[in-house]
Amino acid sequence: MIKFFLILLLSSSTFAAGNVPDNIAPTNEGELRLRYLQSIDQYTLYSEIQLANQSDNREFKSVLAGSYYRFYDNLRAGLFYQRQYGVRHNEDWFKDPASAVWHWRNADHRGEDSAVLDISPKMAFENFTVEFKFRYEHGFFNSQNFLRPRLGLTYFWLGDNEPVASAFVQAENLIQLKNGKTEQRWLYIGGLYHYNTTFQIGAYKVKNWQQWNSTAEYAATTGQSYSVESNSRVYGIMLIVKN
Repeated sequence: MIKFFLILLLSSSTFAAGNVPDNIAPTNEGELRLRYLQSIDQYTLYSEIQLANQSDNREFKSVLAGSYYRFYDNLRAGLFYQRQYGVRHNEDWFKDPASAVWHWRNADHRGEDSAVLDISPKMAFENFTVEFKFRYEHGFFNSQNFLRPRLGLTYFWLGDNEPVASAFVQAENLIQLKNGKTEQRWLYIGGLYHYNTTFQIGAYKVKNWQQWNSTAEYAATTGQSYSVESNSRVYGIMLIVKN
């Protein structure tokens, strides 16, 4: 009888472990960002391409395009369209009906569209600026809404009253509005060389924290819940073109 209960206990533990994703080991990631800005009176056309190799062998790609409107020297707002591939959601932890194995769904080639509202007030001083960026994102793929607040400080080295180089530090959160949970955090530090008023090139390092939580459907199916994390260091290169 005791042997029977031990076997039952071990079997249940093994089954439960197979249902719950593991925390992702800390990794180093690579990233490339390309930005293009075109100023027309009070408008600034803005586009960005982002390519990254992320933790757990994920490939992330993103294209964002739209326009800012400058209301004052220290306040601008913009509307953007965003297309992303490789975004992992809580719902992507699933049981494969063919193999009966739980695993993360591969989203590398899954396209997702979203609308982005950006409000960016800033304070400018002689050699540095402080910017508060607030982005609201509505995802059409799963109708989820996110808030992305970001605080940034940029210092400029000037030559002939024009920037020749800059260094920046930024902190950003991704908050899901449905449950109020923070799903990602970024801490950026980097620098840019201002080749001229048109071209800037630089590098940056990011400390990225990410979390995935069990869904209500998962809890109803398994009677369990989980929360798993990923911590990674991102090394990136950035090219900016302004006209």
